Amino acid sequence: MFYLLLAIICSIILGHLFKVASKYHVPQSHVFVVNYLVATVTAYLLIRDPFVYSLPVVAMGTFVGVFFVLGFFLFSYNIKLQGVGLASIYMRLSALIPTIGSVILFHEQLGISQVIAIGLIFVGLLFAGSQLPWRNSTKEVRQALLWGIVLFIVVGLSDFSLKLKTELFSHVGSQNFLFYVFGAALLISLVWFVIERKRVTLVGILLGAVVGLFNFGSAQFLLVGLKSIPGMAAYPINGIGVILGSLLSGILIWQEKWYRHNFIFLGASLIGLYLLY
Repeated sequence: MFYLLLAIICSIILGHLFKVASKYHVPQSHVFVVNYLVATVTAYLLIRDPFVYSLPVVAMGTFVGVFFVLGFFLFSYNIKLQGVGLASIYMRLSALIPTIGSVILFHEQLGISQVIAIGLIFVGLLFAGSQLPWRNSTKEVRQALLWGIVLFIVVGLSDFSLKLKTELFSHVGSQNFLFYVFGAALLISLVWFVIERKRVTLVGILLGAVVGLFNFGSAQFLLVGLKSIPGMAAYPINGIGVILGSLLSGILIWQEKWYRHNFIFLGASLIGLYLLY
């Protein structure tokens, strides 16, 4: 449980670090490059199992790395649009997609509680924005809801890619695989950095380094926690912990405003995540 708690804390802090980057207009490309450089080096230095190099493993790691970059970008953008609390809920609801993918590809059984969870999560999404979509909501509100759903899908596909890794490449150590994932994300971020051509700042470098450490920690601590806690308990605990922690800290630190119908979204999300596993 200790490592799972560390994973939750790392995930919550990541959200606030992106909020800091947005608030002080730190170029995202700088944060992303340094973040993935630090995460890649950290993963490599912590490899303890025999290093595995094969084209299928590298290809899978690259595939996941692309989704990591895209997911981080969307997470950062949603924080800017909707705050830490709502963005974190969208991100953690993505656990729904690996569940559906496992049913389709691996023929895992879907129980009645999981069916109810899927329904609750989709209904809850209607209450996520600052205005209800059926009450003449503005274009900005509809766009924010759309970007939240895109984040939900992308992070869900990223999580399901990790599920594929455990099914197809269980012999590859977690640090070894994360080295490929973060390495691919680093190369993509470098391209973005070169295209953007913004002046490098010390703040961007330092913030990126801190993000990289917590980014690696959130993934690594979760993997370690899963060794002692069954996934059916670890994932909902992680999701619910990050949602509640991000919500409360977002209100306390950033004075983020929540509307009454947002708490319907929160309740449906927490119950749905609990039932999902």
